Amino acid sequence: MDNMNTNNKENSDFKCISDNFETIPDSIASDFKFPEAHNNLQDMINLSKAMKEVKKDMFCRLPFCNTIEAEAFGAIIKLGDNKYGPRVDKYLISSNEELADFESILDIDLSMKKGRINNVITAAQELVNSGEYVILNICGPFTVVSALMDPKIFYKELRKNPENAKKLLNYIEDGIVNYMVEGAKSGAKIISYSDSVGTLDIVGPRIFKNYSGISNKRIIEQYKSIMEGLPSYNPILHVCGKLSCSFENVDMYSQCPVDCNTTTKNYGEVLLDITNSNDADKNKTTTVLANACIKKTRSRLKNSTIYELK
Repeated sequence: MDNMNTNNKENSDFKCISDNFETIPDSIASDFKFPEAHNNLQDMINLSKAMKEVKKDMFCRLPFCNTIEAEAFGAIIKLGDNKYGPRVDKYLISSNEELADFESILDIDLSMKKGRINNVITAAQELVNSGEYVILNICGPFTVVSALMDPKIFYKELRKNPENAKKLLNYIEDGIVNYMVEGAKSGAKIISYSDSVGTLDIVGPRIFKNYSGISNKRIIEQYKSIMEGLPSYNPILHVCGKLSCSFENVDMYSQCPVDCNTTTKNYGEVLLDITNSNDADKNKTTTVLANACIKKTRSRLKNSTIYELK
């Protein structure tokens, strides 16, 4: 692949197209019991394989919701069914007084050895061991916060006690980074990273520049730094297009176009080519991709171009 010198500002307003990729199709839902399929290890494995087959994808994906990280911090989650998946049942933190004392309320097992988060990591390992290519979806800090408390409480803390809010973000960041590293060790080919409620269009320029963007950037950089010491594991870090464009719009990162020299492959095939190349080069640093949606692995690559986050 050849780096291109083209300025990418024309791609800095990523359009997120709503689709049903996260929905469990009715054609396979009847083969599983819910909510067990959101929690039971073997059901997770079987459901991931079934969704890959029915969607004619090349990747198995885990998990099937965006509540895994928050639950690991203690969030109260209702697992739901195939149509209405895991979601917040009630907030763990209900006041700014409780937020000020968050360390006595929140709890995360940084070893990832218990709960659903452990089942997700184990399911990824077993899928890889059976010959599957795995994408592990991981959520960022503002998405976690929104599952722990009413966002109004957190934004009030940002205004009145910013140092305490930053302390909470740092605490969450440590857990997310560890989860990402454990995901890489599981053999996942791609760590897909997003923070859907922490992007520039959602939180605004001031919050993104001073809190959300900075927090997400720290996670990315800490993960990359740790992975430099683990050359045997080198998955792609695929940053959500909305988040990567948010970074670019405030000059935290640039999205650099790379020519893939192909007009016939779909996006997933290109991603596999990159991971296979990385596997062959143990000195290769983490490839961080941007300006694309990980849900579109079956779509034909446009203009022979992908984007790296630099």
